[in-house]
Amino acid sequence: MRLFALVLSISLSNGLLAQYGFIVTREGDTIAGRIISGTPAVNAGKVGFKEAKSQKKVIYRPSQIKSWSTGAVCYESKTLPTGSKNIEVFMLRKTPAGAQVHCYDYWNADGAFGFSQVFLEKRMETQKKLQEVRFGGQFYKQLSAYFEDNAELRRRISNKEFKKTLPGLMEIVTEYNTWKEHP
Repeated sequence: MRLFALVLSISLSNGLLAQYGFIVTREGDTIAGRIISGTPAVNAGKVGFKEAKSQKKVIYRPSQIKSWSTGAVCYESKTLPTGSKNIEVFMLRKTPAGAQVHCYDYWNADGAFGFSQVFLEKRMETQKKLQEVRFGGQFYKQLSAYFEDNAELRRRISNKEFKKTLPGLMEIVTEYNTWKEHP
């Protein structure tokens, strides 16, 4: 029993956690197995996976699979524009599958310090483009323009009825998605 507790505490202290889940391949196939995830910074760049049938262990990068999930969380592979080049990263999806607008959290560990970035993506656009949310002075102006097709929500955003926080943003996104589902 002590050995189990020691192994568990070492695994958790290293930020590694194995849970049942699945990956979705680039071809759209779903493969069940154990997801070996880590810290948000690690999860942004790779995920460990042990296939249920073959017990084969593989490390996947964002360019190799569409997504991975444990049921509680879902990370999707996204192309992040960074100046002169684009990079593939995993982003934590904060909205339900099938939503019209998705909200993603990305842990950027570029450089000496890591920081979280939040992005929106409209599903209905032919050219899906991630847009980073600016929580500073441009928050209300940016979101008012982003959700311009919903006049009532746009008015409420312009009137600053929502806080400039992630929960405030999620409230806006949820209201928009509900409106799109039930116009």
